Amino acid sequence: MLSIFAKLPYDKALHFVYGSLIFALCYHILGLGTSLWAVCLFASGKEIYDFMHRDSHTPDFWDFVATMAGALVCASTLL
Repeated sequence: MLSIFAKLPYDKALHFVYGSLIFALCYHILGLGTSLWAVCLFASGKEIYDFMHRDSHTPDFWDFVATMAGALVCASTLL
């Protein structure tokens, strides 16, 4: 599994990890479905923030995908 992270750009790996962490924290409070929505809101909010601050941030759809992938992998372990 670590070899997969070695091939990912650092930024995408961080998004994956943060998506997993946000999901895991929310899952204990909100449950499965709501936690996935929460990660979706965090991820899309981050990209909207990046879009609105393009002078210092770079919005990227693949950052959103990497964040959601982390949540989905974490959620799949619960099924």
